[in-house]
Amino acid sequence: MSSVQKPRKLLALWLAIVLVALCLIGAWVYRLDPYFHYHEPDTDRYFYTLTNQRSQNNGIIRRFDYDAMITGTSLIENFRTTEMDDLFGTNSVKLPFAGATFREIDENIRLALESNPRMKTVVRSLEMQRFYDDKDAKRDDLGEYPTYLYDSDPFNDVKYLFNRDVVFGLAYQMSYGRNQEGFEPGITSFDDYSSWRYAHSYGVSKVCPEGVVNKPGKPAPSMTEDELDAIRANITQNVTSLADDYPDVQFYYYFSPYCAVWWSYLNTDGTILRHIQAEQCVIETILGHDNIHLFSFNDCPELTADLNNYKDTVHYGTWINSLILRWMHDGKHQITEDNYLDYIQRVKDFYTTFDYSTMNTQEDYEYSFYAAALVNEEVTGAKPVDLLTAGAEIRGAGQTEDSSGGQNGILCAGTLQRGPDEGDLAEYLLNSEFIGVKADMDLSDGHCYLTFCGKRLAGAGQPSVFVYDSGGNVIRSFTLQSSGLDYEWHRYVVNLYGLDGKYNVILNGGAVDSSQKADSSYAFSDIILY
Repeated sequence: MSSVQKPRKLLALWLAIVLVALCLIGAWVYRLDPYFHYHEPDTDRYFYTLTNQRSQNNGIIRRFDYDAMITGTSLIENFRTTEMDDLFGTNSVKLPFAGATFREIDENIRLALESNPRMKTVVRSLEMQRFYDDKDAKRDDLGEYPTYLYDSDPFNDVKYLFNRDVVFGLAYQMSYGRNQEGFEPGITSFDDYSSWRYAHSYGVSKVCPEGVVNKPGKPAPSMTEDELDAIRANITQNVTSLADDYPDVQFYYYFSPYCAVWWSYLNTDGTILRHIQAEQCVIETILGHDNIHLFSFNDCPELTADLNNYKDTVHYGTWINSLILRWMHDGKHQITEDNYLDYIQRVKDFYTTFDYSTMNTQEDYEYSFYAAALVNEEVTGAKPVDLLTAGAEIRGAGQTEDSSGGQNGILCAGTLQRGPDEGDLAEYLLNSEFIGVKADMDLSDGHCYLTFCGKRLAGAGQPSVFVYDSGGNVIRSFTLQSSGLDYEWHRYVVNLYGLDGKYNVILNGGAVDSSQKADSSYAFSDIILY
């Protein structure tokens, strides 16, 4: 073999190895297909994590089985498709596009309607901040858009098949996960897809920690006809034309209810009347389409002016998403030809005269989901139940006049006879003794939250709350150590969302073992099931 031929053969061998490796990698990514670009997910063998909206939504649109969708910006991320399906009788998907313009949302709804002739219902948020966009506006400031996943060009799929993040961040993890103990195949639920429902706190300290000032500014000039024409063009092209093109599909559109602090900024810079004028223009452009159901909640100050519903000036808690679905299903707060002028007047009257500084004194709920508990009756129809007056069993405790709300509370005094290292506390409370309250809960009719007020009185008194199913298994729990408690009343929330059927709850207030002081005590009051 000549000295020239040997390097050539080595080069050919090296190229062959690289080519085979690339083919294997490409085939591997194709088989797993974490973005659903080629086929539906293989949920019998792998677990698919929904985490990348702009990369995965297109595959969901084209490959999944559904007849309804919820879509919009980050303000739809906390919707639960299970709630929509229960209310509307649908099989829905949730497709959030954080920060998207009206055109971007419109294009994806069109793709869904073209890909899925079974589509019959669309729920979509209309962000008021996007009223003023050019009709063809797209976000080019959110990173590179994965257009190679959206087009039909097979050659640019190399950006997907050999993408380092896809290969190592997704495909490898999916394959590796199958070998782990306890692995269960499946896919992120659409209830949880992109949801941030448990990740934030709410209230005035989060929305406007430095306070909001009631300072009306000099009114800005009214909108010109050219500006209104631009708004009409945006809405016509990207909102109403869908309804015209698909007359058999029902579109549920709503203006996302920004909080009153957002309106205060418009009031301060003088643009509030311009915005109301723009909103009226949008409404008038949308009305008249029989298959569009338009809703707005801007005239609900009990919602928008209660900052416990918001983590910032526009993003609201998941309980507001639940309330919106219920209201849309029931036809509440719907905007029609007959009532829209009255609606506009109510919005104008409230936000131009409201003393925004009064929000500075609102109480921040210690547990944000207390706000969810308060609206649960309207969402599910389940009436609140006072467990202390509903046949609760009380042991080692008696009434006390010291309570959080003027009613007698339950004083739990003493210590459990349990040794410091004597097994599981929850099991002991269920099978041996407790100092406090035991109650039955029927969660089959929509109750979702257990709330109670508690106060440490002496020693090692502390709340130990456990929810048990019929087999004695702990389904939910809430415990606090006495060393971290002050001697003031606090309101707590145990989230029971997603549970169905009959359960028991024990609220123990005494010290949890016999090594503690005998005079340890804790008080409960207002034990309410919402």
